[in-house]
Amino acid sequence: MLSSPETMQQMMSLQQSLLSGNRSTTTVPPEELYATQLLQLEEMGFFDRAENIRALRATNGNVNAAVERLLGSIGQ
Repeated sequence: MLSSPETMQQMMSLQQSLLSGNRSTTTVPPEELYATQLLQLEEMGFFDRAENIRALRATNGNVNAAVERLLGSIGQ
């Protein structure tokens, strides 16, 4: 999952920042913020990284909701 102590620290810092309502101090790129979820989506066959990120942002990183959103957008 998280491959390094630095990544784990970034994630913990981000979580604390979000829980405290202080969103302006942390600017983690979505590729890092949702790294685990992006891997899960790719393993499920969703390979459009930009669309996956949009779905994860819209669902606050909830993979199940992102899958539903991605499936709902097929053919649109």
